[in-house]
Amino acid sequence: MVHNGAGYFGIEDMRSAMEKILEIKELTRSFGNKVVVDHISFDVNSGEICGFLGPNGSGKTTTIKMIAGMLFPDSGTISVCGHDVETDFEAAMANVGGIVENPDSYGDFSGRMNLELAAKVRGVSEKRIDEVIRIVGLENRINEKVKRYSLGMKQRLGIAHALLSEPRFLMFDEPTNGLDPAGIRDFRRTIKRLAHEEGIGVLVSSHMMTEMELLCDKVVIIEKGKLMGISDIDLFKNGAAEGDVMQYKLVVSSADDARRIITEKLGDVVRDVNRKARSSKELWEVDIEVEEDDIPMLVKALVCEDVEVWMVEPMGVSLEDAYINATGGGAIG
Repeated sequence: MVHNGAGYFGIEDMRSAMEKILEIKELTRSFGNKVVVDHISFDVNSGEICGFLGPNGSGKTTTIKMIAGMLFPDSGTISVCGHDVETDFEAAMANVGGIVENPDSYGDFSGRMNLELAAKVRGVSEKRIDEVIRIVGLENRINEKVKRYSLGMKQRLGIAHALLSEPRFLMFDEPTNGLDPAGIRDFRRTIKRLAHEEGIGVLVSSHMMTEMELLCDKVVIIEKGKLMGISDIDLFKNGAAEGDVMQYKLVVSSADDARRIITEKLGDVVRDVNRKARSSKELWEVDIEVEEDDIPMLVKALVCEDVEVWMVEPMGVSLEDAYINATGGGAIG
C-alpha cells in the first residue's frame, strides 16, 4: 500500500490474479541535475485500463517515452510481457501498440491504403487489416481519403494502426485532445472493448478527468517524479483502502424493514434515511457505511425478506476532487 500524511489513497492492486502486461520497477531518470522520474514502480495487468495522472512536469511524458523505448532509464527496469525494454527491446516492442503523439497518416491515401502500407512493412495479413477496420468501426469510410476524415476518425485509424500487430499492451498520451464529444465517446467504447473483451492492458495519460473517470479501472498518480498513489478508481474516489468502510446509497421499497435488517446483520451502519424524490413509487434512500464485501450479503438478506432493492450506489466524490485532495491541486497536464 502507498500512504501519505492524509491517509491511505493508494492500495495494492486488486487485480493481482491477472497477468502483468507492463511491469515497472524503481524507474529513475534525470536530465542533468534534475531528477524527473524518481524510483517509481507500478504494473498494468491484462484486461485493465490504467489512468496515468499527474501535474504538469510530474514526469508522465518522460515515463511514457521510456516505456516506448524512446528514452532509457538511469536505473530501474521496464518489462512488457516479461521482456525487458532495454535488454530485449524487439521482443518487448512486439507486444506494444499505441499513440504517443497525434497519429500520422497519408492524407491523399485512403484509410485502407494507409493500413496496407503499414501491414506490408510489418508482414501483417489482409485478414488482419479487415479485423482492425471492424474493431475500430471504420468499415463505411475506410476507402475514403484520410484528409476527409474528422479528427475522431483519424484517431480511430491510428488505433487500427496500433492494433495491426496484435499487441497485448496499448499506450496513449492525451488521446482525446481536440476530439468532439462523439469522438471521445467512440474512443472510450473502443478502448473498453479492447481491454475488457480482448484482454489487452492499456495505459492512458490524460488531463481530462471526467473522461478518465468514465474510462479507467485504476489510476496511478505521480507528482514531481515521485509515485503518489496506485488505486482502484472507485476506492480512490472514496478515499478508501481495500477492506475500509465506504459509503453506499441503497434505494429500497421499505425504510423500516431495511433499517431493521441492516442493523441486525451489520449493527449501527445506517447514517441517513430519506424518501426518494420524484419517484412514481414509494421508495426510500438509505445511506450506510459498510465494507464493499458486505454488499452482496446485505442485498440478499433484504430481498429474502421481500424488501425490493432498486439501486446500490457508492457515494464517492468525483475523480477530479479525489485527485486534488491527493496532490494538493497541482495542474494536470
